[in-house]
Amino acid sequence: MALFQNLLSSISFGHCLNFLIFLVFLYIGDFYYKYFNHVNKLPGPFPLPIIGSLWNKRDRYNEWILKLQRKYGDIFEVWLGPTRKIYLCRAEYFDKILSLNTKSKWLSRMRATEGTFELGMGQRGVWLNANVEDWKYNRHFFNQVMLASGFNLKAVDATNKMLKDMKQYWIMLGKDHPIDLCKWMDRFTIEMVSVITTGKRSYSLLAYFNTLSTKKADILSSILEDSEYLIKNFEKFFSSLPIFTIFPYYIRHYFPILRI
Repeated sequence: MALFQNLLSSISFGHCLNFLIFLVFLYIGDFYYKYFNHVNKLPGPFPLPIIGSLWNKRDRYNEWILKLQRKYGDIFEVWLGPTRKIYLCRAEYFDKILSLNTKSKWLSRMRATEGTFELGMGQRGVWLNANVEDWKYNRHFFNQVMLASGFNLKAVDATNKMLKDMKQYWIMLGKDHPIDLCKWMDRFTIEMVSVITTGKRSYSLLAYFNTLSTKKADILSSILEDSEYLIKNFEKFFSSLPIFTIFPYYIRHYFPILRI
């Protein structure tokens, strides 16, 4: 015990700082060793430790990728943190990747990360499920439902009805009121997903209309509150998804700006 106390007392701030610097250089060395020795190298912006190629990003993500395509061609690589992503920019490259054959080598459309498991999506559903057998079962069930003729008719009818409702809301707002199509389509998508998956409306279009119009729709306030709660959670989920899929755990939880 005394030996341990003496050891602790002999450790100074300078020792801790030197050890921290050693760990930083060790991480940088490991990062660039893996970068310079990875297989199937492709053109792309030079990455930096922790942030990867994001130092090169000055625009929105889609605009940034288009600029990289013009600079590096139709196949290039981008490092998002420590993760390497390959971008294919020609339709013919996707023929094999998007094959419906369950024996394809490219079953996974997106690489599973510990962030997707933290979100609870790493072993659930279809989109980010890394469990192949579970994914096959879920996909088979999903296809059986989505490809049924009765389901397609229901989806088409629901789409037509919601488009008519949205058009009516625009007419009620008047010609002088600007229409933010992106926000309307976000609400339309949520409404569509709710009807298709549960058979019930979320009233997201109506709730948004009530925030814009002085003439409020005659509907229970509790329904509109539930609708707004659902919408905000959808927005929060999709805005946080890139952070969970790109940045590692220690940055998400301990870096001041991104801490979740």
